[in-house]
Amino acid sequence: MLVLETSVAVEPDAVFVGIDWGNSHHQLCVIDAGGVITEKAKISHDAAGAAELERRLHRHRRTVGIAIERSEGLLVEALQRQGHRLFCVSPKMSARARERYRLAPTKNDAFDAFVLADSLRHEHCYWRPLATPSPLLAELRALTRDRKRWMEFLDFLRQLRRCFPTGRLYVVLDNFSPHKKTQVRQWCDAHDVELVFTPTNASWTNWIECEFTALRYFALNGSDYPDPDTQNRAIAGHVRWRNQRAKPKTKFAIGSKTREPNYLPLSA
Repeated sequence: MLVLETSVAVEPDAVFVGIDWGNSHHQLCVIDAGGVITEKAKISHDAAGAAELERRLHRHRRTVGIAIERSEGLLVEALQRQGHRLFCVSPKMSARARERYRLAPTKNDAFDAFVLADSLRHEHCYWRPLATPSPLLAELRALTRDRKRWMEFLDFLRQLRRCFPTGRLYVVLDNFSPHKKTQVRQWCDAHDVELVFTPTNASWTNWIECEFTALRYFALNGSDYPDPDTQNRAIAGHVRWRNQRAKPKTKFAIGSKTREPNYLPLSA
């Protein structure tokens, strides 16, 4: 029988940090090597909040790492520039970890931040820190950030119509708010474009999702790329291979009740 230790020796003054991500605020939790909370705070999602977070973290001389639920964004980039080791924890992993501490389903940001920090304390030796992006990738992210707006989406629809100038055009997409902007809908009505929105909690009905699944399976799962550039080349290689073999999709879910709009019961 193989027995694995779940902890390794750390300096007595070492601390572990958990940050529970939020749209407008983030919850910070700092614990020491014994699992005792030494600091907690609510940090605003803005420049002032990022500066406050930096000041709070600077007070701790030996920060082993920061467990966070996001792998990109301004806060992540700021923490990496400050030299912190970040460990990205998926929401599913975070939820499973939460169940080890408490069975109550009620979400509590402060408690979730503690769970992230304490999980990092026990398992950081088995986790891989988030890679620092190359300068080129960081520049690309800066250029494309906050560009998923209705103007860009409308430009994309115009490109599609130029590529397919005749006939009614159906575009399957999710319920992201820029997709439903009044100006977008008016343009679609005037140019014979129909937006087909997927139902809530049914992203699998959008065929692009299966392409993402294949991309993850062939290019990302089980990978150990030495740097972001190598990973990007692997992703680009799969996309080129798939595009060379792409065919129009037909006969989706023939005979399936999902093609009927009223198959769901009126009440639960």
